[in-house]
Amino acid sequence: MGNGLKKDTDEDWRFTGRDRELERLLYLVKTTNKRLITITGLQKIGKSRLMLEVYNDTVSDQTSRCMYHDFQNDNPESTHFQLKWLKEIYGFFGGGNLDKLGDGLDFTTDNGMNCVVDAFSEQFQKSDTYTVLFLDNVETILGSALRNNFQKFVKTVLQQCLKLKLVMTSSEKLNCVHKRIFENVHVAKLNDESTLMLLREVYTYEEGGKPWEDVQEFMKYIARLCEGLPHAAIMAGME
Repeated sequence: MGNGLKKDTDEDWRFTGRDRELERLLYLVKTTNKRLITITGLQKIGKSRLMLEVYNDTVSDQTSRCMYHDFQNDNPESTHFQLKWLKEIYGFFGGGNLDKLGDGLDFTTDNGMNCVVDAFSEQFQKSDTYTVLFLDNVETILGSALRNNFQKFVKTVLQQCLKLKLVMTSSEKLNCVHKRIFENVHVAKLNDESTLMLLREVYTYEEGGKPWEDVQEFMKYIARLCEGLPHAAIMAGME
């Protein structure tokens, strides 16, 4: 189904069927005192795409400093990765010297976690504006030896850094802070109409195939087979 493909990621296709979730997330990030906002749902349900829409909208406002990081292909138990990521964040939001953390930083230890919390607190307490960290595919960390200390880290930095917000995607709910500052947005499956819209965009991206009107009824059947998964609709439209 489809006539060849030039776009090669889910983010290249129209954002559809998520208006309510997007509106809710933008409200939480920009208006409320919620400072840990998680986006949960099945794998390939569209959590990352939804986060990117929120990130891009928040960046365009220029009222908060924003940074996005995707953990999907990272090895969180690598001390090299841990230090690199911290230096990346620390440098992006104002610089400073992380030499005191040392090259042997290990976030899986209590001492390592405390050093990281101190470094974050020192940096973000200086900020006059809100900082929003968008962290994608956090289940990579939650499925590693960093799980417990990462949750302690989240809880502690949010207690100490009052102008810091964390927005995370994960296949599981991360609830390690007081409900007063926590909110979870669950991403449900697309309805058949939205799935069909996505299928149509992928199918008609290039010329050369049958007119959409000739395959529309068949595509309605394919949309139902996709079971509300955007990634499945994109893959089906590419066939």
